[in-house]
Amino acid sequence: MRLIYQVILFISLISSISMASDYDKLPFQKHELNGVEIEFFRKVIQNNMDLESYYDAFLIASGITDTESFLEYKTKLNILRQKAQEDLSQYVSAGSEVFAEALLKWLYQEQILSKYVIKATLAQDLLDRGQYNCLSSSILYNLLYTEFGFKAKGVLTKDHSFSTIITEDGREIDVETTIAYGYNPGERQVEQLESIQRIVYVPKSNYRDRTDVSVATLIASLYANSISLLGRSINDPLEGLAMYKKGYYLAPDFDFFSKNIVASMNNLAVDYIKNGNYENAWSYFNQLEKFAPNNSITTQNKIYYYNTIGTLYLNAKDYPSAIQAFREGITDIGADGKVLKRNLKVAYYNYAVNEYNAKRYNNANFISNEALEVFPNDRDFLELKKNMPK
Repeated sequence: MRLIYQVILFISLISSISMASDYDKLPFQKHELNGVEIEFFRKVIQNNMDLESYYDAFLIASGITDTESFLEYKTKLNILRQKAQEDLSQYVSAGSEVFAEALLKWLYQEQILSKYVIKATLAQDLLDRGQYNCLSSSILYNLLYTEFGFKAKGVLTKDHSFSTIITEDGREIDVETTIAYGYNPGERQVEQLESIQRIVYVPKSNYRDRTDVSVATLIASLYANSISLLGRSINDPLEGLAMYKKGYYLAPDFDFFSKNIVASMNNLAVDYIKNGNYENAWSYFNQLEKFAPNNSITTQNKIYYYNTIGTLYLNAKDYPSAIQAFREGITDIGADGKVLKRNLKVAYYNYAVNEYNAKRYNNANFISNEALEVFPNDRDFLELKKNMPK
């Protein structure tokens, strides 16, 4: 039998923390949240997020979750925000477009964004060293832009992210946050140096696969990048699952996270089956039934679950238990459980023959009749009944 063992990459259970009834299908477990995450995700799930919460999300999704470190970086972030208020408030009355360009240039002039590093995804890279990449810079830009009362959204492509502002009259203008002159790519801009002017031109990229997303989804993408873009190896599959769940709660409509939650839970279930821990395996199937019912990968792995247990009993010649396991699987799986039905017939037949050879003919006849209810007119069981002593 071929196992379905899927892993999707971007780039044991104990009692759960009570959140909100809408999220009962995917509860957080106590070991999945640390420090400030507990109260933060309670806010997320209860849909009680404000602007301050999104700044907190930037830190928490960057892995800053213990209280002491969180307060340290929150102070750094607040100092940056206060500096922005002092320097940029003068541009607000000029409107969204003027402010958008002024904000981007200010981030570079103040060296808040001072060095592009492809793996500098996290808030601490930016706040400690001024290092940034497309994701961290677009998150900060969107947060600051909206703090001043303007509208913006994020954009994700296959391997890039940037910002889009929305003007007062509803027009959308892209902002490439990885360069100081990235406002409205495709437009020539004049840079005033000490004694000369020069023309700066940032070409506009036409992304075929661009997806407009909220700032929450941009922030949620930090969890994905913590696994893939940074080349981080998640040795504990439970840790990987927890990160996907956190991303999901921040961006439930972004199917990357839900797909990876399903894949991770299935992988954990298969690992538990291989190690003979059927109770834990079944706990994941129960969660999957609530979170993503009728998933084809889960169905195949549940077949593997029932077939593994049934075959163990079959090999041990515990035929009644084998029959029970295969029948439960067929009831659960339905028409897709063909291998279970084949093995159910083997279990019935071996059980009937075993009773026949032991001269327990009444038992053998009863088992054959029961089998014929499942396999009507089956030649093997009819032949066995024909050979029963009268």
